[in-house]
Amino acid sequence: TSSTLVMSTNNITVQSDNSAGIFLRGVSFISLYKNNISVIGTYSTYSGIDIVNCTGTVVSTNVVKCSSILYKLKQDANKVGIRVRDSEQSDIGCNDISQSPVCLQLVGECDLSKIHGNSFKNAAVGLMIGNGDNLDGVIGNQVGMQNEWSGIFTRYKAWYSVDTGNPFNITNS
Repeated sequence: TSSTLVMSTNNITVQSDNSAGIFLRGVSFISLYKNNISVIGTYSTYSGIDIVNCTGTVVSTNVVKCSSILYKLKQDANKVGIRVRDSEQSDIGCNDISQSPVCLQLVGECDLSKIHGNSFKNAAVGLMIGNGDNLDGVIGNQVGMQNEWSGIFTRYKAWYSVDTGNPFNITNS
């Protein structure tokens, strides 16, 4: 099923704590593309794009640039470029995410989602599955998806975070 709901071609700046450039809850089959989001400043909690309970969402060709890659404490897992929570069958592709403690985070039931062609640059964690504490993430198999990691990663390029800090193999992702 495809939606006629589209959010695209916006320039958004996040400049306050506990904020998101784009926040969606309970809107299924919406497409977000070609949005340019900047997070300016250091805050305890933020996300460039935050999606919750949105089955079948397409998140494509967005640029999210944050201003800090510091990741010192568990709370820093709440500083995210793109976060997808409990949103099955989502298509997260060809996004450019940089300078964030966590570039892309998937939490909860996100099974049958595709994570492909994304660019993760200069971060603490490029791709995080789970919330860095006690919440798991389910995404399904991700083989040959052509995601790219470049620059410096101060923790892990990819991290299944419920597994006490163990990175997972990203060579074929």
